[in-house]
Amino acid sequence: MRVVMIDSEVDRHNASVMKDNPVIFEWDIRRKCLKTPGKGRRVVTHRVQEGHGTAIHSIIRECRDIAEIIIVSVPYLEEQMKEEDLLACIQAVEDEIRPDFYNLSLGLDVCEQEDSFRALCESIRLRGGVILAAFDNDGAYAYPACFDSVIGVYGAGDIRRKQDYKYVLDDEVNLLAYGGRQIVEWSDPPKMIVEGNSFACAHATVIAVSLAAKYCSDGPVNLFRIKQVLQEHADETVRFIDEKPQMTEKERWNSETVEKVAIFPLNKEMQVLCENDDLLSFSIVDIYDVRQSLRIGRRAEEYLHRSMKNELYIEDIRHIQWDEFDTLIVGHLKELSRICGRDLWSEIVPEALKRGKRVFSLDSPRAEAEGKKGLYYPRVEEKDVPVNKFGMMHVAGKPVLGVFGTGSGQGKFTLQLAIRREMLRRGYRIGQIGTEPTSELFGIDEVFPIGYQASVRTRDMDNVLILNEMVHSLCRKEVDMIIAGSQSGTVTYSNQNFSLYNMMQYEFLLGTWPDAVILCVNPYDDTELIRRTISFIESSCHAKVIGINLFPLSVQESPFSYSKIKLSMDELENKRELLSREIGLKIFIGYLQIERIVDLIEDYFGEEAT
Repeated sequence: MRVVMIDSEVDRHNASVMKDNPVIFEWDIRRKCLKTPGKGRRVVTHRVQEGHGTAIHSIIRECRDIAEIIIVSVPYLEEQMKEEDLLACIQAVEDEIRPDFYNLSLGLDVCEQEDSFRALCESIRLRGGVILAAFDNDGAYAYPACFDSVIGVYGAGDIRRKQDYKYVLDDEVNLLAYGGRQIVEWSDPPKMIVEGNSFACAHATVIAVSLAAKYCSDGPVNLFRIKQVLQEHADETVRFIDEKPQMTEKERWNSETVEKVAIFPLNKEMQVLCENDDLLSFSIVDIYDVRQSLRIGRRAEEYLHRSMKNELYIEDIRHIQWDEFDTLIVGHLKELSRICGRDLWSEIVPEALKRGKRVFSLDSPRAEAEGKKGLYYPRVEEKDVPVNKFGMMHVAGKPVLGVFGTGSGQGKFTLQLAIRREMLRRGYRIGQIGTEPTSELFGIDEVFPIGYQASVRTRDMDNVLILNEMVHSLCRKEVDMIIAGSQSGTVTYSNQNFSLYNMMQYEFLLGTWPDAVILCVNPYDDTELIRRTISFIESSCHAKVIGINLFPLSVQESPFSYSKIKLSMDELENKRELLSREIGLKIFIGYLQIERIVDLIEDYFGEEAT
């Protein structure tokens, strides 16, 4: 059998290396090829500072009597190997050496060519090769360890001996091995105390090769057989057990069969829907409301900030024309039902379903309608929580733009739609996570509805896991950028009531982990609140607040009333200049400067990439 370890350079003056005199290939990063193998005694032109490769060899050499060990050294691997180099190196090894086992005590926590990498590992599996790869030492998912065609190895704290291991019934994590503190050979100094998954992977490789030599001599070595033997001889077989319901394929809204839509009523969420109907894949043909709204018979555009594609009038829901549409979108009805003195949802939705209409409801359904065919409502439930494996999280391989705010009612969702519209116009592929329940109607990929009457039934770290999984799923779609927009405020500015604690917003920040943020503020916001919000965002994750969007409405208060007033452009410009001096960031006004906002986003991520 032949075992290839791909790692950083080994110290050719190390006593064990000199004694074994292994075949050593060197990966030529510039020419993307394997250099002619040298012998262990060959003198290198520079001193090996990093001892990781030497340490891994000192572990793997334990199976030298039953297998030929071949070293592929990558110069300056400690400075981080690029993804394309790792793929090219593995492909070259497969083409020229075709080993029985690969030891990859390394990996990538960000993989932009995941499909290509997965296909390469699968081709090795089909050929009969076995790859053992380590998960990230810092606890993130790593590639190729998480592929089902690879034996992924994680160091377990309760395993105390190098020959012990546990077999895991899982597609991603397959072996738990000895990764605790241990003394290994190094380069400078000659010995080192280390710990981590990379060393657990080396011990796991020795175990797998030894078992293969003992139990697979009567047939070819392959991944299925090696896994079978590993499970049969493991100290323990474990599985990830979770008390939560098993995660299932998330139900999603399908707009493909939707052509004509009626909406009811014309509340805040529906106004945004009408104002941005150019982003919809269907046509709004009817708008309904109740007579108590005092809007019946009036043009819808009187209540909108943007014109619709079709000129529509608001009609009375009592005279709904069922034959004019195929889908009914029903907004939040709790407050309106209280005003009308009856349960509007129970009056309208069951009748729509009875008539064969599809219903998209922002409110959770009544018990009698739960699960009815044709009814959809956005929500996040316990079954949406991914099973956590040793706390591992996905690291986003695409830039993430966050939209956060200092408070509610700042048009954050409208801003996200405006950014989406402009970036699509410029040819970008956008992945997006929305927190408004109407998000999916705009083609937004993921919805995490934490706004008004939130339908997120999970909390705490479960929400972080769900959001992290959403970001990862968008990265796999090969998008150019991910937009994630939050709700309401970000920092807690008072402890007078529990509702003032922005817990879900904090979970949203941690789960999406944005690289850059556009912060939405009000003209009347205290400068200190804005500074606190910026500091909170930037200290909670690695995000940089790159710009501020100034909402064009202020408030007028009296002892008995509270109302919003529109500021003049002169007033907004004065506030913008004042904020710019005090905060030191670029300030934009509403949605009037959306092209400049997108220019800023392009400039920031363009500079970050160079």
